[in-house]
Amino acid sequence: MAYSPRMAPEEKLVVVNFRTKNTFPALNEWREGHAVAVAESCARQVWFGTAETFADFPQTNRPGINVLHGAQAYAFLVKLMTGMDSPKKGETNIKGQFFAQWDAFKEQDPKTGKVLEPVLQHLKADSRSIQNQILSGHKMHEHGLAARDLSGLKKGATVLLVGHLSRHGNIGEYGEKVVRSINNRSHQAERIIVTHPDRQVAKQIMAELKLLKDKKIIRCSVEEVSFEDLPIAMELADYSFVDMPMGENTSADEFMINVWQSRENKENTLIHMRGNPLRRAYSDPIWEEAGLDNYISPEDIRREMFERGRFNKELSEIAELAFTHCGEVRLAGGCLSDRKMRDFVKAHRQGAITSAAPQDGDKPSIPQPR
Repeated sequence: MAYSPRMAPEEKLVVVNFRTKNTFPALNEWREGHAVAVAESCARQVWFGTAETFADFPQTNRPGINVLHGAQAYAFLVKLMTGMDSPKKGETNIKGQFFAQWDAFKEQDPKTGKVLEPVLQHLKADSRSIQNQILSGHKMHEHGLAARDLSGLKKGATVLLVGHLSRHGNIGEYGEKVVRSINNRSHQAERIIVTHPDRQVAKQIMAELKLLKDKKIIRCSVEEVSFEDLPIAMELADYSFVDMPMGENTSADEFMINVWQSRENKENTLIHMRGNPLRRAYSDPIWEEAGLDNYISPEDIRREMFERGRFNKELSEIAELAFTHCGEVRLAGGCLSDRKMRDFVKAHRQGAITSAAPQDGDKPSIPQPR
C-alpha cells in the first residue's frame, strides 16, 4: 500500500522485538544496508523503522524474534517506554535510554528520522498519559523497597542498618536495596550508620557501601559504629533497618529488643526485614512477643508485598488494554488526551484501581508457620 500524507504515520511502523541480544549473520548483514533505529538494553534489543525499510527483511521463525506492524508495533513501543515490558516492571530508565538512542539515529539518518518523528512524538505523549493516569500507583515489587515505603522514610533522615552478609560474602540483598533506595531524589538520606555484632562483618559491609559511594550510587555520609554502641545509634537514627535473620544470634536479638524498648526517642521506627529462616522466614517468638512500638515486622512486609503484587496485576491488565487502545486510535488518525485516557480507565477499571493504596479492611490473611 502506497503511503500518502493522509495516512497515519503509525501505518508505516514496523518493529522487530528481540528477546535476546544474539542475532544471526543474515540479520546482521541486512541491518548493515538499512536505516534501522535501535533501542537496546543490557538484555535485549528492538529494531524499528518504516515499512519500506523492512520490505526485504529476512524471514525468520526463530523463537524470541517477533516482527510487529502498524497498531501492534505502536502498542508495543508504548509498553516498552512505560517500563512494562522490562524484567522489573515499571522501571523508569528505559524511556530516557530510548530517546537518547533515537536522537543519535536521527543525526545519522535525517530522512528516515523525519518520517518517523511524528510517531515518536505520539509515543512520548501516550506513554506519559498512561504513566500519569494508570501506572502512577504501580510500585516496584521488591522486598527492600516495600520495607522502605512501609517505614515512611523521609528525605534528610538518619538511617541505621544492622547489616547482614550473604553466603557469598556480599552485603545482604535487602540491606543493599534499602541503601540504594534511600539515595534517590525523594528519599535522600543525610546519613547511614552501619553495625553488626561481628566487627569484621560490619567492616565488610562498610567497605561495600564505600564502593557504592565512590560510584555515586550513595550520596550521603556513611559511618560504622560498634554493636555495643547500638543504644546511641538507635537514639540518633530516624529509621533502624535490621537485616540480620531472626534466630541467627539470640543474644544480639535480645540486645536489639532491649535497646529499642528502653530508648528515649519515641519518634523513630524499627523495621525488621528478615524472619527466622527455620520458620519459613516468619518472625521468631522473641520478636513476635516483645510488643515493640513503632515496629514493622517481616509479616508486615510480606503483607505489603502481597498487596503490591495483586494491585500491580490489576494496573497491568488495564495498562495492556490501554497500549492496544493507543495503537488503534493512532492508526485511525486520532489522538489521545489525558481526559480521554481518564475516560478509558474509568470505563475499564476494576475495584482496586480507585486508589494507589489497598483499603484497610481488605488485608490478606498470611498463613502462620507450623
